[in-house]
This record gives sequence, structure tokens and C-alpha cells, in this order.
Amino acid sequence: MVGQNILCIAPHPWDDICRRRHHLMTRFARTNRVLWIEPPQFILFYFLPQFRKSVRKGVLFKVRRNLLVYRLFNPLPFGESFLRRGIGWVYKFNECCCVFQVKMVMTHLKFVRPILWLFAINFSEKLVGKCNEIITIFDVFDKYSAFSCFDDWEAKWIEDREKKIMRRVTLIFAVSEQLCAYSRQFNKNVFLVPNGVDITLWQKHSRKKVPVLNLKLNHPVLGYVGSIFDKVDLDLLLRVSGAYPQMSLLLIGPVKVLNSLNQKLLSQLQSQLNVYFVKPKFYGDLPFYYEIIDISLLPYAPTEQVKYAQFPTKLFEYMAARKPILAMDTFNLKDFEEIVWIAYSKEKFVQSIGQILREDTRARVQRGYEMACQNSWDIRVKQIEDIIESYLSK
Repeated sequence: MVGQNILCIAPHPWDDICRRRHHLMTRFARTNRVLWIEPPQFILFYFLPQFRKSVRKGVLFKVRRNLLVYRLFNPLPFGESFLRRGIGWVYKFNECCCVFQVKMVMTHLKFVRPILWLFAINFSEKLVGKCNEIITIFDVFDKYSAFSCFDDWEAKWIEDREKKIMRRVTLIFAVSEQLCAYSRQFNKNVFLVPNGVDITLWQKHSRKKVPVLNLKLNHPVLGYVGSIFDKVDLDLLLRVSGAYPQMSLLLIGPVKVLNSLNQKLLSQLQSQLNVYFVKPKFYGDLPFYYEIIDISLLPYAPTEQVKYAQFPTKLFEYMAARKPILAMDTFNLKDFEEIVWIAYSKEKFVQSIGQILREDTRARVQRGYEMACQNSWDIRVKQIEDIIESYLSK
């Protein structure tokens, strides 16, 4: 796929942690133009101290060749609050303003006949059919309405939006079989495109140690790399910390826990002497963090959101880093039973740590690395391009 314009409607800012959409759009930008549209903020928020650093880049800025980022704004506050009260004009006015901003920046950049690529669902439905797009794609990487942070009203509203978008788009790429089955209720053109891994990051990075951590960690180090949200089983991590006080539990990633019970568990976890929280600054530093870890963990709770996921992006990262992997059975990991140690209870999960340390893990680790090489993001992009080109040829 060469010479296309890709209009990417993202649910997070570009500077957020590196996710599936970052990997895909970065690779598409090698041979196509990509315009990443950040989610809208109320315009006055950009004057707050936490936004100053990002605002210096400007409303429209260049990340690299062929990849531009545009920041939307909402002229009015409290749009969702008005919508909840049955007064939808504020929300609708903000939506119309966002659509207007997108069309203006497209005109400014001569961004004609784009591929409209939807990751977000906030105002995405309003864009379908209004950008003179040649094809519209909905990338389904989560069951959005299943997020535990949403109340019943918000979950229902998101689900309704989700269904409307699925019915209107040309293609749907879903990250798991469960999401494929769900999406096919509303659109017949659904394709399974699982997560991948940036395998070159582990193949090419320097083996020289860098001072990314100033912590005195006791080995073995048990590590989790990824966002620490409500889907992570914090009670399980507390049990691990208590069962192995002589080991270090290293949690690498941003922390955003909303559930009140999980907030209490998080406070307890943060008070443990052998638990360390670290937020990496650059995605390219990840291999150096992984070198510190002796056993990598997938400690997820069996939430509705997790049920629809095939497996997290970090599974292939763990494999690429050549680390033993211990997971709860909350994901569909039947294809990885010869690589991943799967625990079917919290007690078994805790016990498996000692078992892994006693075993010779080299064969499993090598099989994992070979599987990671077969599931790179470059391979995923080629798969996607073949599907898109077959539709564009029609």
C-alpha cells in the first residue's frame, strides 16, 4: 500500500504509552501519509500546567516523515454531563466543531480521498461519509463498553455508538476471535488481526547496560510491564509480594486505578518493601527493563473487558525478550501452552513462581522467541495491506 492518505481517529494522544495503533500507523507512514487526530479536550484545559509541555509543540505537529498529529478542542465544557441529563445540544455542538476542525486541517494539508481509520468512538460516527474517504476501517482492540470504569449509563451509550459505527464502516479489524464474533453481528467484513511485536527492538538494541533504574532490587525479579489499570489483579500481586518477600516485584507502566476496592489494594501494594513501581520514559528503553526481569507476569483479573481480549500486546514482548512467562488463565492461551506457564487459581499462580525458578526454562523461552519472530508488527501490517488493497481494487 503506497501513496495513500490515512486519517487516524485515535482515543489517546500520540505521546501516550505505545499501543497497537502507534505500531500500525508508524509503519503505514513509511509509504503513506498519516494524520493522527488526538481526542478533543476542552479548550481551556490546554492552559493548565500539565498541558504546557505538549502545547509547545503546537496544534499541528510533525512526529516524523509522513506522520502528523493534530490536536482537537471542544469549545464548550461538560458535554457529557448535559447529555446524561437529556440535554444533548452541548455534546452535539462539540461534535460538529470537531468534524469542522478535521475537515479544515485536511484541506490545509491537501489530505484528499483518505482511508478513514477509526480507533476511537467518541465522534467517529459523525466523520463517516463526510471526509470523502475511499474506505472506512474500524479497528476493534477492546470491548469498550465492558470497561469497569464506566457506569451503566455510559456503558450503554458507548455500546450503542459502537454498534452504529460497526454497521456503517467498510471493514473491521478485530484483535481477538471473541471480538470478531461480536463484530460480525453488525458487519460481515470482519477480519482477525491479532497484536504483534516490534521484534527489531529486541534484535538490534545495544547490550550495554543503561542507568534506567536507581533501585536496589533483589533477584529473582518478578516483573509486569504494561498499564496498571483495574483489569490487573492487584490482590494477586499482593499475594505474590507476601509469599516471596526475598524477591522483588517490579511493575513497569502508568498507574490509573478507578475502582474503590482496587484503590485500597493499590495502596497496600505500594506500601510493600519489595514492590517497585516504575514509569518508563521511552518505548525504546523497554529491552533494558526486560533484562532486569527474571520471570514475566500476566496477572489479569477475569473481567468482562479481559474476556473479549485474545491476549495482551506484552505477551509477544515477553517472548521477544526471552523471558519465562507466568499467566492466569483469564486469556485464551491454548496456542501457547508449550511456552506459557498457565495458572488456574491464585494459589497455583503463587506456587508456580517457585516451580519456574527450579525448572530449566530454556526450551520454552526459545520457542517463545521463535513465535514472536513469526508475529511481528511488520507481518501484521502486510496482512492488513493485502486486505485493504483487495477492497480498493474493487
